[in-house]
Amino acid sequence: MINSLSNFFVSRAQAQFGGITNGLNATTGNSFFGLFALPTKSGAIGTPQNYFAGVVGFVLNWVLAIVALIAFVYLVINGVNYITAGGDADKATKARTGIINAIIGIIVVVIAFTILRFAVGLGNQISQ
Repeated sequence: MINSLSNFFVSRAQAQFGGITNGLNATTGNSFFGLFALPTKSGAIGTPQNYFAGVVGFVLNWVLAIVALIAFVYLVINGVNYITAGGDADKATKARTGIINAIIGIIVVVIAFTILRFAVGLGNQISQ
């Protein structure tokens, strides 16, 4: 189910941006999980530069995914702390600050991912 939902959203996003691909092998398809596939040296990659770009994209995708997961867990923990603060104003203020920081972190990760996808798309268009 997750894969079919991700196929729906990723294929729509790729269609909207003119079918930008990330230089990975053709076996990954349009699924969300294809964003995290390690490129191979055979097939559509061709040059060592494209392989290097694919490996760097792979590593950056995983780093951004891990950072986003950490920010989400931080958001949930601070949300629970805020709910359970009771009448303690200091605890509520500390939790509210943590929630704001987690939301800012998630926004930064989304912007970084968008910029990364855009830059890879431009690089693929220039190299062709």
